[in-house]
Amino acid sequence: MEKIATICVLLVIVASLLAVSSTVRADDQPVRFLGISKYYAGYSSACIFRVDDFVVSPEDIYTITFSAKSKNSSFANYQMELTSHITSKYPDVRLVVGLITNGGSGAKEAELWEQMNMLVRTYGWEIASHTKYHSLPPRSIDDIIGALMDIESNITGYRVYTYIPPYGKTSSGEARLLSQHGVRIIMLSTPIQLLLPRNWNRIHITVKISDKLPWGFFLHIIHRMENVIGGTMIIYTHATSYDWRSADSLLKSFDKAIKAVKDNKTWITVPSELYRYELERKIIRVEQANATSYIVRATKQLDFDPVPITLTFKVKAQVEDVRCNDTSLPRLEWPGYRPVPGYTQRGDILLVNTYPDSIITIILKQ
Repeated sequence: MEKIATICVLLVIVASLLAVSSTVRADDQPVRFLGISKYYAGYSSACIFRVDDFVVSPEDIYTITFSAKSKNSSFANYQMELTSHITSKYPDVRLVVGLITNGGSGAKEAELWEQMNMLVRTYGWEIASHTKYHSLPPRSIDDIIGALMDIESNITGYRVYTYIPPYGKTSSGEARLLSQHGVRIIMLSTPIQLLLPRNWNRIHITVKISDKLPWGFFLHIIHRMENVIGGTMIIYTHATSYDWRSADSLLKSFDKAIKAVKDNKTWITVPSELYRYELERKIIRVEQANATSYIVRATKQLDFDPVPITLTFKVKAQVEDVRCNDTSLPRLEWPGYRPVPGYTQRGDILLVNTYPDSIITIILKQ
């Protein structure tokens, strides 16, 4: 019994020495990899602004009419006012818009399709399918897949990742059909979002903003909670009089909501970008090559264009340069919301945004 006790004591001493040695070695490193940030640029949480019922048919641009259960309902459409307001006042804030295509691909729709191209290319918005005819389920294949074809044929090189079913309802087999045609995200109008092929975040809370709802206090509470524990808040509305008394009311509410989430802690993103970032984050491995260089590689083939992933390092001095495959990355005073390659130093923490399959070399000032 005495021998066993002695051996146990010796094992504890050896383990303690190894732990101390390991700590010393880690502390001696000029650069130490801490992990891959859960969100781009080290943000604490994510936020998505979702707006339904965008159109490309000129007949619907000021008044939009829906037919459901043999009943017609018409609403004022504030799409143009909202688009102009966001792109001019908040060019860094991106929306995901649910687009009703109505089979519109002719000359009369060309100007609005050009606007959709501009929103995607210049401002980084996401165009989600909101079906072709905005019908109730069960929906025809033309209603579901036709809308995807309309969007992808009118926005050059674009891939639809996100589907927003009208009335928040899907029918049996709809998700499978969409998945077969490349759609990866289905956004419902409920607090729990159904996502394909897997959940891409732990906490997902939808906050509906409307003149009819007291949403302000709830939005602030949810936002503060997610900045502490992480997660994604989806701020959702319609750009029509279904939710708003006037265009002015809609724009002032967007001002209020954007002000609440633009706090340098929240990544304002779009569903397809967050989805791709999360998938990349799970398959990327970072291996140390030497004291200041790291190899970043993907363990699986990606079926989409990658987005820059944020690597977190602890450094022992001021960073002079960060190189990706021998090319200097730009120093980012503010990383913004659209993921771009570059680096930011915050005290002894270094954030590096890079693509998979790269070698990162960190040069410290002497």
